[in-house]
Amino acid sequence: MALGLHWPPGLSCAASGRIVGTVRILLVRQDASRLRNRMTYAVVEEIVVCAGARRMGIGRRLMDESVAWARTTGGIRIQLGVYSRNADARAFYRRLGYGELLQTLYLDIS
Repeated sequence: MALGLHWPPGLSCAASGRIVGTVRILLVRQDASRLRNRMTYAVVEEIVVCAGARRMGIGRRLMDESVAWARTTGGIRIQLGVYSRNADARAFYRRLGYGELLQTLYLDIS
């Protein structure tokens, strides 16, 4: 399976000359295989908003900009991971229209 990975210029939000939020997103161009169709999609690897700048719409704006960037590069969807115990983040993404795609299972063998 061939993957082409592309990163945009930094997406960040500043207030009073200080960066208060940033998102790290990449574009994945995936070739077709026996199990999958050819697809281009974006992956949000990390989004951070400073504690003092939360609940001001910065996260939403960063995600909106991520969607716009993904669309202009041919992406058909955005994927991201969030821990099941992170209720605030899960609620945030649900409010933005994100749904569940897969569930990761694990076994602690330590």
